[in-house]
Amino acid sequence: MLLIITAATGVVSSYIILKRVLWTNIFMNKSSNSKNEDSNNTLIPFTQIPTPKGSLPYFGHLFILGKHPGLKAAEWIKELGPIIQVHLGVKRWVLIGDPFIANEVFNSQGASSSGRTFSLFTHHHAKGQRGIATPNPDKRWKKARALALEVLSPTNVNQYLNLIENEAYDLVNYLLKTSKGQDQGVDIFKPLQLASFNVIMTTCFGMRAESIQDPLFRTMIGLIDEGMEKADASADISTFLPIISFMDIIFQREKGIADFIRDKRDPLFRHLIQQAIENENDCLLKTIYKNKKISRLDDDDIMVIMVDMVAGATDTTAITLTWALMILCRFRDDVQNRICEELDQFIKKYNRLPTFEERNQVSFLFSVQKECMRYKPTTPFGLPHEATKDLHCHGYHIPKGTILISCMNALHQDPNIYPEPEKFNPERFSNDSKPMYASANGKTENRDHFNFGWGRRICPGIYLAEVEVFMVLVRLFSKVTIEARMNTRDCPEYPDLDDERNNGVTIMPVSPRLRFVERSSHLV
Repeated sequence: MLLIITAATGVVSSYIILKRVLWTNIFMNKSSNSKNEDSNNTLIPFTQIPTPKGSLPYFGHLFILGKHPGLKAAEWIKELGPIIQVHLGVKRWVLIGDPFIANEVFNSQGASSSGRTFSLFTHHHAKGQRGIATPNPDKRWKKARALALEVLSPTNVNQYLNLIENEAYDLVNYLLKTSKGQDQGVDIFKPLQLASFNVIMTTCFGMRAESIQDPLFRTMIGLIDEGMEKADASADISTFLPIISFMDIIFQREKGIADFIRDKRDPLFRHLIQQAIENENDCLLKTIYKNKKISRLDDDDIMVIMVDMVAGATDTTAITLTWALMILCRFRDDVQNRICEELDQFIKKYNRLPTFEERNQVSFLFSVQKECMRYKPTTPFGLPHEATKDLHCHGYHIPKGTILISCMNALHQDPNIYPEPEKFNPERFSNDSKPMYASANGKTENRDHFNFGWGRRICPGIYLAEVEVFMVLVRLFSKVTIEARMNTRDCPEYPDLDDERNNGVTIMPVSPRLRFVERSSHLV
């Protein structure tokens, strides 16, 4: 995750000792089903977690992660096995590429694997362990998490389906309008970001931005982007290399973060919250304040929860849709035509578009939605967990303080789970119309993909995200087809799906430009 490393001379770190096999002094609890006891209850040593070659004293693997840490991690897992450890400065990271090991670590042992590692940004962002994204799982976090789950539940989200549909319609019309006469295509990310932003702002605050140029959108996206820059691991290098922590003092990094939170973020969100309470539009924030005494959350709690929800919902959904449209442009003849035919059949039968509850009647489209998320995950790792206690899993010992992450590329490219994983094949989900929020909370062997995370930290907004993406795809392909942009020789230039950039937490296509052409035979 670290892309920019400031070199510094160091000393030989003590982690070399931890690379050796942990022998008789470290064992699992003595239980009859322990993987570290044989049939005679004889204690046996733990298996050493494999470590990639190339680690340097003190710096560890920082210099060999490359520009695409997610791909590098998947390469290591393919070479060394489903669980590996790397050292990023003084920090030990365990990367998991097997869903059953991930389930054991993050679900079965969730009480000890759901911590968050300290950083200067998260310390100030959470205002004393507030919010849902960054605090450790204490009582306050559990209350905030429960509130977020209630707010984003299917029951609550379904009250705003008309608003979500309207945003999807506006998006499709905008893409059609701006694409006319543009052989080079249009940049799709900002319109998708606006649609995602409006969905979360409408449902939570009862307000929306009219366009990409709207001051509300520009201010909020600017704030989110600045926050992401300050939160990026490459800006918090002293956490990994304490020897250069003096640079934080010289450049007043903590003061810059505190000033950003106090002078920019907090005033803006307090103003938005006050507006939402006072205006006439229904929104989830009003419900939250009505139940404020019951939830025992104060104003700062609610504000940080709202920050987490807006920041978490805006970019991730937009990036998911960006990848989906790029993929479907690349596989136009094989996939788009079939989606359009399926939608046309539904429209002819019912004289309207399908709802999310009717996804089984447009099963190929829903399979495409799932396969897009498997084929190109939105995030390489998700947000890191931290082990708050020693963990014992599948014969491995994971010490307290270890940072734990699941490697999405390795999970989604595992041929034991997804036959021929390198192929884009929606048919692998042809018999699975189960919603993603149900799958994500179900048995490991029945999960469709792993983008939404695991255990106590699983994404609380799964239902909102999948409904939003479904509605966009339905309204888009009922009316248009996606075409490649034209190059200087007037030939179609199809997206290079391997050309991506790492944004820290997420992965984006480098140049998401496409053309949108109205279908001559569309029925709506």
